[in-house]
Amino acid sequence: MRETATKRRNRRRKSIAILLCVLMMLSLSACGMFASLDLTEEQSGLIAEYAAGLLKKYDRNGLRLMNPDAVKEPEQVEVVDAVEPAMPEETPVEDVAPPDQEEPSFEDMQALQNAEDMSVEDVSGEEEIYSAMPIGSYLNLQGIDVTYKEMEICDTYPDHPDNSWLISMSAREGKKLVVLRFSLTNTGDADADCDILNAGRQYRLIVNHEKRINETVTVLMDSFSQFNSTIPAGGTEEAVLIFELDRDLADSISALDLMIKDGQGSETFRLF
Repeated sequence: MRETATKRRNRRRKSIAILLCVLMMLSLSACGMFASLDLTEEQSGLIAEYAAGLLKKYDRNGLRLMNPDAVKEPEQVEVVDAVEPAMPEETPVEDVAPPDQEEPSFEDMQALQNAEDMSVEDVSGEEEIYSAMPIGSYLNLQGIDVTYKEMEICDTYPDHPDNSWLISMSAREGKKLVVLRFSLTNTGDADADCDILNAGRQYRLIVNHEKRINETVTVLMDSFSQFNSTIPAGGTEEAVLIFELDRDLADSISALDLMIKDGQGSETFRLF
């Protein structure tokens, strides 16, 4: 049968008591009270250390070698669950509709943009150098021939009595529209993509070798600068570039040149 806890404690206490007695006898013998044990101080110290090690071995964690009054059992601390503070309720924010504002029409936005870009530059002192390459090659159009056809001066473009055009534009007061017509011809034996829109070019008109005007931006169905379509083999499409000029300048046109710019530079093409 296994020993009970009380018997084990009693036996351990007896062992400790015997060890203490041995330790006391050894200490006294070192002092000369027992002549039969002739030990030096160093030997007595070693024996004392050995006895202390035995006491630690038989006493729990060696705490009994210390002052029992200085060793207290740890008090049990009641653990209280932390209570999170209540969060204040958020007050719902009502959506407030912004005041009704009339959105600008496309025509208004287009007029505003064109008004900012319609600066007229005086280039009468600049030397003009004409490009030796065709317009289609400069625009990186493969198999597409770009040819200038004619100029039209008008107040509104397009101006058709049958209203077949869904979008048209009109010149501002004191201005005229100069419409340049181009033909785009597929010279190959297969359908060809003609993407001028993504070519990243800007177009400027030089009038009488004196005035340079930026293109008027439009969303016309036949806009040259925004043309992006497939032309069938041998087919031809027409497209226009539009510029807004002062009425007096538009009525005195004697020479026209087209400048096409990109991020690397520009090329000038003589129209007439």
